Order: sequence, then C-alpha cells, then structure tokens
Amino acid sequence: MPATPPAPRSSWAPPVPGRPWATDGIPDAAALPVTVPVAWLGRTSTEDAQDPTLSLPRQLRNARAALPPGWVIVAHFYDVESGRKELHERGNSLAHQNFKIPIPRDGSVADLLQEAQCPDRRFAAVICESIERVARRTYFGTKIEYELEQAGVAL
Repeated sequence: MPATPPAPRSSWAPPVPGRPWATDGIPDAAALPVTVPVAWLGRTSTEDAQDPTLSLPRQLRNARAALPPGWVIVAHFYDVESGRKELHERGNSLAHQNFKIPIPRDGSVADLLQEAQCPDRRFAAVICESIERVARRTYFGTKIEYELEQAGVAL
C-alpha cells in the first residue's frame, strides 16, 4: 500500500464530498496552486434577538469549513439587523458597534454589493452559511444572488 502524503497544513476544514464545490472528482486537487479569493457574508438578527458575538463567528466557521482547498476568505461583510428589511434599507445599521465581535468588518451587505460591481474587487466569490441568514425573504436572497451573478461573482 503506497504511503499517504501528509495533508497540507491549513486552518480550513476539508471540503465536504459530493457538494458542488467539492474537489473529490479532481485528481490531486491539493496540488493545485490556485487561490480563489472569497468574501464572507454574515448577518444576525437585531441585537435584542440574537447574540452577534456568538452567531457571526459560528457562521464564519461554517463557511470556512465548506471551502475547498485553495479558496481563502479575504473580506468580511456582515450586519446586525433584521433580515426582513427592504434591500435598499439594509446595511445602514450601526448595531455592530455595540458589540465586541471578533471578526474584522469590511462593510455591510450594501458595501459587498457595491464592491462586487467594481472591476478591481478583492473577491471572485461570496460565501455565506445559508442564504436564509442573508435575507429572510426569498425575493431579497434571490435578488442578492442575481446581482452578484450579474457582476460575475459566484455565491
């Protein structure tokens, strides 16, 4: 039986086999020198309904665990506000400033969508724990996904 090469050191969890982004069908995927820059998008409910210091780190851990090798989170966008707000009203809350959230913040969902339109954006894809975390109304979750797709950014 051939010796198994040591796994590359990484803070990311291995990809989940069978998922669309899994590398189980690619021969020697760990040897690929590709790095895909990814933006993470998170949201918690209003500060009185959910603890953002617990929820946002959990969402980020789960998102990291779903990334295949070579995909790296380079930007963090999150909000502490209701996911039922109209999309044009989202991203204006300053509630995140009331907490010691241990994640650097590059902006809100509105900032993410704005940067996605820029040709020099920092990311090629966006990951979130669940589209339901991003928006509680299906229409707005689909609209965010559509706007990213139109900008050439995978969700």
